[in-house]
Amino acid sequence: MVTRLLFDVDADSLVDALDRSSRVAETVEFPALRVELNDPDNPEHGPRYASRAYSAVAPDPRHTPQETLLAPAYPVLETYDFAADRYHMDDEDGVQSALLFIEHRFLPSSGVTIISMSGGFGPRAVEEFHAADLPRCVPRPEEAGRVHTAFEHSGDDPEQAMVRLHLWLPAGDLSTAIGLVREPVRRHDAAFVELLPAGKLPEDGYHAALLYPAPEVANDDRPHTLRTVATAAARTLGLHAEEVNVEQCGDEPIAFVARPLVDSHLAEPRAVVGVHVRLGGDPLALAAEDEQDEEDDEEDEPDVEPDPDSWAEEERAEFHQALRDLFEWNRVWLVADAEVRCTDGAIAEDVLWRCADEDLSRVSDEDVQGHPEGTRALDNGNHSARLSIRTFEDDPDRVLENLLTVLPTGTWHSETRPWRTERNKEVVLRWSPRRDEHTALIAELRVRVCRGVPSHLL
Repeated sequence: MVTRLLFDVDADSLVDALDRSSRVAETVEFPALRVELNDPDNPEHGPRYASRAYSAVAPDPRHTPQETLLAPAYPVLETYDFAADRYHMDDEDGVQSALLFIEHRFLPSSGVTIISMSGGFGPRAVEEFHAADLPRCVPRPEEAGRVHTAFEHSGDDPEQAMVRLHLWLPAGDLSTAIGLVREPVRRHDAAFVELLPAGKLPEDGYHAALLYPAPEVANDDRPHTLRTVATAAARTLGLHAEEVNVEQCGDEPIAFVARPLVDSHLAEPRAVVGVHVRLGGDPLALAAEDEQDEEDDEEDEPDVEPDPDSWAEEERAEFHQALRDLFEWNRVWLVADAEVRCTDGAIAEDVLWRCADEDLSRVSDEDVQGHPEGTRALDNGNHSARLSIRTFEDDPDRVLENLLTVLPTGTWHSETRPWRTERNKEVVLRWSPRRDEHTALIAELRVRVCRGVPSHLL
């Protein structure tokens, strides 16, 4: 039973749209999210981005079809104060569905306009999410389980090469997946992204699909153009040029690099699963074609500062102290709590120190300063150690993105979802080793990321 929540987001970039969409999706506990550009040919469509959040659950035979369809909707109804009696129940060709139509409603807390929510989307979303396979001219049985869908409005220029990049992310939840996908989205200037759980368990990670236009390549030979674009994309991703292939898919050629997600890739923070290139639109649309601006910010008036030479000594001292306080307050801190498989507190502290020195220190380009805060014995015989780390960074998002790429032999989970809301100034991430890493010294690592000195140190 699939529930889809559709909403528009007025944002300046896909990264900003992802963050705002995450707040809505995770507030109602939907694990899959897709964000894309709105129809550029519709001048009446105000918001720049369109988002879809998905949730899939197995139908409960003890409940009526109406109860089953409405169950996933209640968190949305309660969160946004909609009335359940606005639902329209439908039964078409034996497919039960529930559809909610409401007037556009602006939500200032999330910057999102809710449009509609409906259930019953057949093959577009299922309980077990599978990676998208390469579109082929000969359909294969396993493609029936594909969940990644073609992006709408992905291009109308038949000469524009569109690159679709598929990644696997070691993320245990949607917020963490968004944290990991930010850097590829920015690097490729993507305008479309879709995030899906890779399995039923958090350790299975997430699949990500990005779509972006490639730089123009002047060449009348379509297969050669596609190969050139795919080769350039492959090289930027650390793939080999000889892995690029060009095949006919129906009447169109398509270039691709397809990699099976094997165990050797699971140690990468962003494992490349495939690259597909097509002229004129989303490459995945070839396998599913029969299925389916903002006001400029006002510039701030420059503040007129008094001449420092006219300040009294006391005023100058207050000014410098305020600068020092602001400088310190803007610094990003990490508070790391590690459960270490050992029977001695000194060993636990040493293991956490080494982890901070070799891995956690990579969150910053500058040196970091660690402050040990003791150890304690746990009921299971292990020991816990805490270390507060002061970085010289002032951008929490940058620190979070860097943090998600360290310790690749495990999975990151977010305990504060969604991230960076007004009510939640800090983000808490939890790392655990993969199930096959039985010998890992650190059984679990919990990291708080906050701006300014942590409250327990004040």
